[in-house]
Amino acid sequence: MFKVIEQSDRILHFRYQRPVLFGSFFVCIAVLILFIGARTVEFQLSRTAEDRVDGHVRTSWYGLFPRERTIQGITGAYVEEHRSQKGRRTYRLVLETRARDEPLTATSDSDRSDKEELRRTVERFVASADRGPQREVDSPSFLITSLVLICLGSGVLIVMLGGGEVRLDRDADRVELWRRQPFGAGTQEYRLSDVREFAVRSSHSGRSKSATYGAVMCLKDGEEVALRRIKTSGFAKKQELVQRLEAFRVRAAAAHPAPAGPSAPRSDGAAAPVVCAICGWDCANAEQFEDTDGRCYHKECYDWQQRGGKDA
Repeated sequence: MFKVIEQSDRILHFRYQRPVLFGSFFVCIAVLILFIGARTVEFQLSRTAEDRVDGHVRTSWYGLFPRERTIQGITGAYVEEHRSQKGRRTYRLVLETRARDEPLTATSDSDRSDKEELRRTVERFVASADRGPQREVDSPSFLITSLVLICLGSGVLIVMLGGGEVRLDRDADRVELWRRQPFGAGTQEYRLSDVREFAVRSSHSGRSKSATYGAVMCLKDGEEVALRRIKTSGFAKKQELVQRLEAFRVRAAAAHPAPAGPSAPRSDGAAAPVVCAICGWDCANAEQFEDTDGRCYHKECYDWQQRGGKDA
Protein backbone atom coordinates (compact mmCIF):
# COMPACT_ATOMS: atom_id res chain seq x y z
CA MET A 1 0.00 0.00 0.00
CA PHE A 2 2.82 2.42 0.90
CA LYS A 3 6.60 2.27 0.91
CA VAL A 4 8.76 4.35 3.24
CA ILE A 5 11.51 6.11 1.28
CA GLU A 6 13.11 7.99 4.17
CA GLN A 7 12.38 8.10 7.89
CA SER A 8 14.43 10.01 10.45
CA ASP A 9 13.94 12.53 13.26
CA ARG A 10 13.75 15.26 10.61
CA ILE A 11 12.12 13.63 7.58
CA LEU A 12 9.24 11.22 6.93
CA HIS A 13 8.89 10.46 3.25
CA PHE A 14 6.77 7.65 1.79
CA ARG A 15 5.28 6.67 -1.54
CA TYR A 16 1.81 5.27 -2.24
CA GLN A 17 2.04 2.23 -4.45
CA ARG A 18 -0.28 2.02 -7.44
CA PRO A 19 -3.49 0.11 -6.53
CA VAL A 20 -3.19 -2.33 -9.41
CA LEU A 21 -5.32 -5.03 -7.77
CA PHE A 22 -8.07 -2.58 -6.87
CA GLY A 23 -8.11 -1.15 -10.39
CA SER A 24 -8.04 -4.64 -11.90
CA PHE A 25 -11.24 -5.45 -9.99
CA PHE A 26 -13.15 -2.83 -12.00
CA VAL A 27 -11.54 -3.96 -15.25
CA CYS A 28 -12.65 -7.54 -14.51
CA ILE A 29 -16.22 -6.33 -13.93
CA ALA A 30 -16.11 -4.54 -17.30
CA VAL A 31 -14.89 -7.73 -19.00
CA LEU A 32 -17.62 -9.75 -17.28
CA ILE A 33 -20.34 -7.34 -18.43
CA LEU A 34 -18.82 -7.37 -21.89
CA PHE A 35 -18.95 -11.15 -22.07
CA ILE A 36 -22.44 -11.58 -20.63
CA GLY A 37 -24.43 -8.59 -21.80
CA ALA A 38 -22.49 -6.65 -24.41
CA ARG A 39 -22.70 -9.08 -27.28
CA THR A 40 -23.86 -8.20 -30.78
CA VAL A 41 -25.87 -10.97 -32.44
CA GLU A 42 -26.36 -10.90 -36.22
CA PHE A 43 -28.95 -13.47 -37.34
CA GLN A 44 -29.65 -14.09 -41.02
CA LEU A 45 -32.39 -16.38 -42.38
CA SER A 46 -32.26 -17.85 -45.87
CA ARG A 47 -34.00 -20.63 -47.84
CA THR A 48 -32.01 -23.18 -49.81
CA ALA A 49 -32.89 -24.74 -53.17
CA GLU A 50 -34.17 -27.78 -51.28
CA ASP A 51 -36.68 -25.48 -49.49
CA ARG A 52 -34.75 -25.78 -46.23
CA VAL A 53 -34.55 -22.77 -43.91
CA ASP A 54 -31.07 -22.13 -42.53
CA GLY A 55 -29.92 -19.55 -40.01
CA HIS A 56 -26.47 -17.98 -40.00
CA VAL A 57 -25.47 -16.61 -36.56
CA ARG A 58 -22.54 -14.26 -35.96
CA THR A 59 -21.79 -13.26 -32.36
CA SER A 60 -19.22 -10.63 -31.40
CA TRP A 61 -18.44 -8.17 -28.62
CA TYR A 62 -18.43 -4.72 -30.24
CA GLY A 63 -16.91 -6.38 -33.30
CA LEU A 64 -14.24 -8.21 -31.28
CA PHE A 65 -13.78 -11.99 -31.07
CA PRO A 66 -16.43 -12.89 -33.67
CA ARG A 67 -17.89 -16.40 -33.69
CA GLU A 68 -19.97 -17.77 -36.54
CA ARG A 69 -22.16 -20.86 -36.90
CA THR A 70 -24.93 -22.13 -39.14
CA ILE A 71 -28.16 -23.73 -37.90
CA GLN A 72 -29.71 -25.90 -40.60
CA GLY A 73 -33.30 -27.01 -41.08
CA ILE A 74 -35.12 -24.48 -38.92
CA THR A 75 -38.80 -25.36 -38.46
CA GLY A 76 -39.87 -22.92 -35.76
CA ALA A 77 -38.82 -21.03 -32.62
CA TYR A 78 -39.87 -20.40 -29.03
CA VAL A 79 -38.73 -18.24 -26.08
CA GLU A 80 -37.10 -20.17 -23.27
CA GLU A 81 -37.55 -18.81 -19.74
CA HIS A 82 -35.08 -19.21 -16.86
CA ARG A 83 -35.87 -18.38 -13.25
CA SER A 84 -33.18 -17.91 -10.60
CA GLN A 85 -33.48 -18.91 -6.96
CA LYS A 86 -34.36 -15.29 -6.14
CA GLY A 87 -37.18 -15.32 -8.68
CA ARG A 88 -35.43 -13.25 -11.37
CA ARG A 89 -36.50 -14.25 -14.88
CA THR A 90 -34.32 -14.22 -17.97
CA TYR A 91 -35.05 -15.26 -21.56
CA ARG A 92 -33.41 -16.48 -24.75
CA LEU A 93 -34.61 -17.57 -28.18
CA VAL A 94 -34.45 -21.28 -29.05
CA LEU A 95 -34.66 -22.40 -32.69
CA GLU A 96 -36.43 -25.67 -33.49
CA THR A 97 -34.72 -27.74 -36.19
CA ARG A 98 -35.31 -31.13 -37.79
CA ALA A 99 -32.53 -32.60 -35.62
CA ARG A 100 -32.71 -30.81 -32.25
CA ASP A 101 -33.42 -27.49 -30.58
CA GLU A 102 -30.63 -24.91 -30.88
CA PRO A 103 -30.41 -21.84 -28.56
CA LEU A 104 -29.60 -18.72 -30.51
CA THR A 105 -27.26 -17.47 -27.75
CA ALA A 106 -25.35 -19.16 -24.93
CA THR A 107 -26.69 -16.73 -22.31
CA SER A 108 -30.07 -15.20 -21.54
CA ASP A 109 -31.15 -11.71 -20.46
CA SER A 110 -34.15 -9.94 -19.00
CA ASP A 111 -35.53 -8.48 -22.27
CA ARG A 112 -38.37 -10.75 -23.39
CA SER A 113 -39.98 -8.43 -25.94
CA ASP A 114 -37.03 -8.60 -28.35
CA LYS A 115 -37.04 -12.40 -28.15
CA GLU A 116 -40.77 -12.56 -28.88
CA GLU A 117 -40.38 -10.25 -31.88
CA LEU A 118 -37.58 -12.38 -33.28
CA ARG A 119 -39.64 -15.55 -32.68
CA ARG A 120 -42.49 -14.11 -34.76
CA THR A 121 -40.02 -13.14 -37.49
CA VAL A 122 -38.66 -16.70 -37.67
CA GLU A 123 -42.13 -18.27 -37.78
CA ARG A 124 -43.30 -15.88 -40.51
CA PHE A 125 -40.23 -16.65 -42.61
CA VAL A 126 -40.66 -20.44 -42.18
CA ALA A 127 -44.36 -20.26 -43.12
CA SER A 128 -43.79 -18.02 -46.15
CA ALA A 129 -42.20 -18.80 -49.50
CA ASP A 130 -39.61 -16.03 -49.08
CA ARG A 131 -36.11 -17.13 -50.02
CA GLY A 132 -34.37 -14.32 -48.13
CA PRO A 133 -31.91 -13.49 -46.92
CA GLN A 134 -33.54 -11.73 -43.98
CA ARG A 135 -31.16 -10.19 -41.48
CA GLU A 136 -31.76 -9.22 -37.84
CA VAL A 137 -29.24 -7.54 -35.52
CA ASP A 138 -29.38 -7.43 -31.71
CA SER A 139 -26.89 -4.85 -30.40
CA PRO A 140 -25.90 -4.03 -26.79
CA SER A 141 -28.16 -1.49 -25.08
CA PHE A 142 -26.98 1.99 -24.13
CA LEU A 143 -27.04 0.98 -20.44
CA ILE A 144 -24.75 -2.00 -21.02
CA THR A 145 -22.35 0.09 -23.08
CA SER A 146 -22.31 2.78 -20.36
CA LEU A 147 -21.58 0.22 -17.64
CA VAL A 148 -18.70 -1.25 -19.63
CA LEU A 149 -17.16 2.18 -20.23
CA ILE A 150 -17.66 3.33 -16.62
CA CYS A 151 -16.09 0.21 -15.09
CA LEU A 152 -13.23 0.13 -17.56
CA GLY A 153 -12.56 3.85 -17.15
CA SER A 154 -12.73 3.62 -13.35
CA GLY A 155 -10.19 0.81 -13.28
CA VAL A 156 -7.76 2.70 -15.51
CA LEU A 157 -8.14 5.96 -13.54
CA ILE A 158 -7.66 4.20 -10.19
CA VAL A 159 -4.35 2.75 -11.37
CA MET A 160 -3.27 6.05 -12.97
CA LEU A 161 -4.22 8.37 -10.10
CA GLY A 162 -3.73 6.03 -7.14
CA GLY A 163 -0.01 6.69 -6.76
CA GLY A 164 1.69 9.64 -5.11
CA GLU A 165 4.17 10.68 -2.45
CA VAL A 166 3.96 12.45 0.92
CA ARG A 167 6.95 14.17 2.55
CA LEU A 168 7.01 15.70 6.03
CA ASP A 169 9.97 17.96 6.89
CA ARG A 170 10.28 18.94 10.55
CA ASP A 171 12.94 21.66 10.17
CA ALA A 172 11.28 23.27 7.15
CA ASP A 173 7.84 23.01 8.84
CA ARG A 174 6.43 21.64 5.60
CA VAL A 175 4.17 18.88 4.30
CA GLU A 176 4.45 18.14 0.59
CA LEU A 177 1.82 16.11 -1.28
CA TRP A 178 2.81 14.88 -4.73
CA ARG A 179 -0.19 13.52 -6.61
CA ARG A 180 -0.66 12.01 -10.02
CA GLN A 181 -2.87 13.86 -12.49
CA PRO A 182 -4.46 12.50 -15.69
CA PHE A 183 -1.67 14.37 -17.48
CA GLY A 184 1.46 14.73 -15.36
CA ALA A 185 1.60 15.37 -11.62
CA GLY A 186 0.81 18.14 -9.15
CA THR A 187 2.32 19.21 -5.82
CA GLN A 188 0.64 20.81 -2.80
CA GLU A 189 2.42 22.24 0.23
CA TYR A 190 1.19 22.90 3.79
CA ARG A 191 2.79 23.96 7.04
CA LEU A 192 3.35 21.05 9.38
CA SER A 193 2.53 23.29 12.34
CA ASP A 194 -0.92 23.92 10.81
CA VAL A 195 -1.79 20.21 11.02
CA ARG A 196 -4.09 19.33 13.92
CA GLU A 197 -3.94 15.57 13.39
CA PHE A 198 -3.74 12.76 10.85
CA ALA A 199 -6.75 10.42 10.80
CA VAL A 200 -8.47 7.62 8.88
CA ARG A 201 -11.78 8.36 7.17
CA SER A 202 -14.18 5.77 5.77
CA SER A 203 -16.92 5.89 3.17
CA HIS A 204 -19.70 3.57 2.03
CA SER A 205 -21.08 3.37 -1.51
CA GLY A 206 -24.86 3.11 -1.74
CA ARG A 207 -26.34 0.31 0.32
CA SER A 208 -23.14 -1.68 0.40
CA LYS A 209 -21.92 -2.76 3.84
CA SER A 210 -18.31 -2.80 2.71
CA ALA A 211 -16.28 0.35 3.34
CA THR A 212 -13.23 1.97 1.83
CA TYR A 213 -10.68 3.94 3.83
CA GLY A 214 -8.21 6.73 3.32
CA ALA A 215 -5.75 8.75 5.38
CA VAL A 216 -6.47 12.47 5.72
CA MET A 217 -4.61 15.47 7.11
CA CYS A 218 -6.83 17.55 9.41
CA LEU A 219 -5.78 21.21 9.56
CA LYS A 220 -6.41 23.52 12.49
CA ASP A 221 -8.78 25.65 10.41
CA GLY A 222 -11.11 22.63 9.97
CA GLU A 223 -10.07 21.65 6.42
CA GLU A 224 -9.38 17.98 5.72
CA VAL A 225 -6.92 17.11 2.96
CA ALA A 226 -6.85 13.56 1.57
CA LEU A 227 -3.32 12.23 1.26
CA ARG A 228 -4.38 10.07 -1.67
CA ARG A 229 -6.97 10.69 -4.37
CA ILE A 230 -8.74 7.37 -3.86
CA LYS A 231 -9.90 5.25 -0.93
CA THR A 232 -9.35 1.51 -0.84
CA SER A 233 -10.33 -1.39 1.37
CA GLY A 234 -8.16 -2.47 4.29
CA PHE A 235 -8.31 -0.44 7.49
CA ALA A 236 -5.20 -1.85 9.19
CA LYS A 237 -2.68 -0.45 6.68
CA LYS A 238 -4.26 3.01 6.82
CA GLN A 239 -4.20 2.94 10.60
CA GLU A 240 -0.53 1.93 10.59
CA LEU A 241 0.30 4.83 8.28
CA VAL A 242 -1.67 7.34 10.38
CA GLN A 243 0.10 6.20 13.55
CA ARG A 244 3.47 6.85 11.90
CA LEU A 245 2.35 10.27 10.74
CA GLU A 246 0.94 11.19 14.15
CA ALA A 247 4.07 10.08 15.95
CA PHE A 248 6.20 12.22 13.64
CA ARG A 249 3.89 15.22 14.00
CA VAL A 250 3.91 15.07 17.81
CA ARG A 251 7.71 14.77 17.89
CA ALA A 252 8.03 17.72 15.50
CA ALA A 253 5.72 19.79 17.68
CA ALA A 254 7.78 18.88 20.76
CA ALA A 255 10.97 19.96 18.99
CA HIS A 256 9.40 23.30 18.01
CA PRO A 257 6.88 24.14 20.77
CA ALA A 258 4.41 26.94 20.19
CA PRO A 259 5.57 30.29 21.65
CA ALA A 260 4.23 30.85 25.14
CA GLY A 261 2.58 34.03 26.26
CA PRO A 262 -0.53 35.40 27.92
CA SER A 263 -3.78 34.60 26.20
CA ALA A 264 -5.31 37.61 24.54
CA PRO A 265 -9.02 38.16 25.22
CA ARG A 266 -11.38 37.43 22.35
CA SER A 267 -13.42 40.18 20.77
CA ASP A 268 -16.64 38.60 22.07
CA GLY A 269 -15.38 38.83 25.67
CA ALA A 270 -14.78 35.06 26.06
CA ALA A 271 -11.40 33.70 27.11
CA ALA A 272 -9.04 32.61 24.35
CA PRO A 273 -8.60 28.83 23.98
CA VAL A 274 -5.91 27.21 26.14
CA VAL A 275 -3.46 25.56 23.74
CA CYS A 276 -0.99 22.77 24.51
CA ALA A 277 2.58 24.02 23.98
CA ILE A 278 3.59 20.68 22.43
CA CYS A 279 0.82 19.53 20.09
CA GLY A 280 -0.98 22.84 19.58
CA TRP A 281 -4.44 21.42 20.42
CA ASP A 282 -6.97 23.00 22.71
CA CYS A 283 -6.48 21.46 26.16
CA ALA A 284 -9.06 23.45 28.15
CA ASN A 285 -11.27 20.39 28.69
CA ALA A 286 -8.49 17.81 29.13
CA GLU A 287 -6.15 16.85 31.96
CA GLN A 288 -3.51 19.58 31.99
CA PHE A 289 -0.09 20.43 33.35
CA GLU A 290 1.22 23.98 33.72
CA ASP A 291 4.94 24.66 34.12
CA THR A 292 6.61 27.44 36.11
CA ASP A 293 6.60 29.72 33.07
CA GLY A 294 2.83 29.46 32.77
CA ARG A 295 2.81 27.23 29.68
CA CYS A 296 -0.02 24.70 29.48
CA TYR A 297 0.33 21.10 28.31
CA HIS A 298 -1.80 18.05 27.91
CA LYS A 299 -0.59 15.82 30.73
CA GLU A 300 -0.09 13.05 28.17
CA CYS A 301 2.08 15.31 25.97
CA TYR A 302 4.10 16.54 28.97
CA ASP A 303 4.75 12.99 30.21
CA TRP A 304 5.81 11.99 26.69
CA GLN A 305 8.27 14.92 26.58
CA GLN A 306 9.70 14.02 29.98
CA ARG A 307 10.38 10.50 28.74
CA GLY A 308 12.60 12.01 26.07
CA GLY A 309 10.04 11.65 23.29
CA LYS A 310 9.72 7.88 23.74
CA ASP A 311 6.46 6.00 23.77
CA ALA A 312 5.43 4.38 27.05
